[in-house]
Amino acid sequence: MYEVMTDKYKIKSHTTKIVAVGNVGCEVVSNISNMAQTDFAREDLILVNSNFRYKRSTEATYISLDKLKHKNITNIFNEADVVIIVAGMGGSTGTKYAIEVAKKAKESGALTLAVVTKPFNFEGIIRSEVAEIGILKLLKKVDALFIERNNTTTSSITCTGDINEIFQLSKANLLLTAYDLANIFKSSELITIDIEDIRNTMTDVGIAWISNGFGSKDDCLSDAARQALYRAMSDLPLYSDDTKNIIFKIVAGDNLNLYEVNKIVETLQQSFPKDVNIIIGASKDIEMKDKAAITLIGTG
Repeated sequence: MYEVMTDKYKIKSHTTKIVAVGNVGCEVVSNISNMAQTDFAREDLILVNSNFRYKRSTEATYISLDKLKHKNITNIFNEADVVIIVAGMGGSTGTKYAIEVAKKAKESGALTLAVVTKPFNFEGIIRSEVAEIGILKLLKKVDALFIERNNTTTSSITCTGDINEIFQLSKANLLLTAYDLANIFKSSELITIDIEDIRNTMTDVGIAWISNGFGSKDDCLSDAARQALYRAMSDLPLYSDDTKNIIFKIVAGDNLNLYEVNKIVETLQQSFPKDVNIIIGASKDIEMKDKAAITLIGTG
């Protein structure tokens, strides 16, 4: 189900808060405020850490680990429809306190999602085991969990790539995933996805997946859809076969037309189980011109 926007009737954007936990999460979320066309207010970007250098942030709200333990901390989520937690799994702060944040977000009644990374193999067995245990605990506290596997990042880097390049690419992937997920909930002048549809497809679903694609010039929408679908099928074979719901959001310039949207829906229907539930969102961005971006989210 979707709602078409008109000049006379516009739906207020759903209130989404992005909460970074630990150094990796804080570095990623701090950069969201610097991304083009972001409209997140300072109170909607929250940094949870023991590192006081983030306390000086002018783009986000800082919360110390000690303050997180207070019962009234749930007040920061009271007006949120959605809370997105961003963290790196395997370290002590992100792994432990992402679970605490998720618990408090759920208690507030917000749809609670998490985007996390799993460590590279070269980071060692202990860090991987800590991450696995943390993920299992976090799964019990969130509605949906999106996992970025750092080892897939190394496949796109040559053997001459230095370790800093590898970590920066991992953070860039985490940033893009968190940003794309947050954009799903924004209102649009074309097709806004209803919050209740999102709740129905993302509440208590466990592990979910997200993929994106980008196209330019001729057939940009089709190219973006093929790219997003290819990434979903190649990177997420364990989950795509069990997908029952797909949310897909298109952002394009003046080249957005109903014919191509229908073609994309048909492609999705052919690629997933025939009874898959497809929810559409679409937005025009004049700065995209002859480009298009597509985000796919799948849940079981």
